[in-house]
Amino acid sequence: MAEPRESVVVKEAVADARSDDQAVSADAKISQLEALLKEFPDIFERQPELLDNLQLHHSSGGAVSLIERQVRQLRDSNSEMRQRLQLLLNNARENEQRVGMLNRLACAMLESGSLEALLDTLGRHLESDFGIGRWRLYHAGASALESAAHAQRLPESGPCRAALENPLRTGQVECAALDESLAEALFPQSAPPPGSVAIVPLLQMTPSTLLVLASDDAGKFRPNAGSVLLVMLGEMLAAGIKRFAAE
Repeated sequence: MAEPRESVVVKEAVADARSDDQAVSADAKISQLEALLKEFPDIFERQPELLDNLQLHHSSGGAVSLIERQVRQLRDSNSEMRQRLQLLLNNARENEQRVGMLNRLACAMLESGSLEALLDTLGRHLESDFGIGRWRLYHAGASALESAAHAQRLPESGPCRAALENPLRTGQVECAALDESLAEALFPQSAPPPGSVAIVPLLQMTPSTLLVLASDDAGKFRPNAGSVLLVMLGEMLAAGIKRFAAE
């Protein structure tokens, strides 16, 4: 919907009054603004948002005006709320993009004719769409994965087993930053060592299987980040592996 004419006129007048490139004197610009305000005396009732950036001082002698302090606090709160809203909108857009990429991955996996092709498709999409170049499947004896690329048996003990023990026990996705020793345990001889990791239990798989995703960015997989999309990825992958395991 088009902005009301009087609002546009006042905004243009204010912008002109603030411009250093105009040849007209400041007094003349102020006079022009006064004339416009007289022409539209109810402008601030029609367009209250015009008041957001106005500086109106309340005379209170040498004391600090309570009204001014309240107005300043309201403006600060309003600015903070706008920033939070913008952050929520940005996160929503990013999540929408991720869901779209996950959908494309699901469609591509459905077209795979073998387990090898399925895992190859997974790897290509992880790298091209999600920026994840390193990943691994740890399993506790899944016959379909014994000779699969990027798959290896869960060790019975050691640093790697210790790192995977909690997701194995709880069935919950776990994200964390990695130190060098833990990075070496999960991705041996990987240079440079990954900075963060997401461990995704494939709950539909028997025996136990984990998808481990690694990123060079230490902040990509954060402990407090949402895990819904990672859970969806795990469910998709488990369904694909079981499809070929049954053949």
